[in-house]
Amino acid sequence: MKEARLIVPRHHQWQTVVEKRLTEAFGGFTLIFAHGGWKDKTGAFITEPVAVYDVAMDVTRDNRNKLMQIARETMVALNQEAVYVRLPSGDVLLVTRTMGQ
Repeated sequence: MKEARLIVPRHHQWQTVVEKRLTEAFGGFTLIFAHGGWKDKTGAFITEPVAVYDVAMDVTRDNRNKLMQIARETMVALNQEAVYVRLPSGDVLLVTRTMGQ
């Protein structure tokens, strides 16, 4: 197994959904509360509290797809520009609305 990571804005009601989805897909998770920051499209500095989810998963296409689906659902549900995903390979993706289109 390898470790993957999903970083999403802290949102109490949606956290319950993410936690349920991660548990169903991978058997469990570890949650760390943190604070993230970045520059938006206009160059403004943005910060927000985030939830960092680590999961152990077998490296399969199916598991990668499950993780990416959870990231996309979270991005849409919380109206985010992007959601951070670290794949078990160590590769990092910012899942955006235009990915795969």
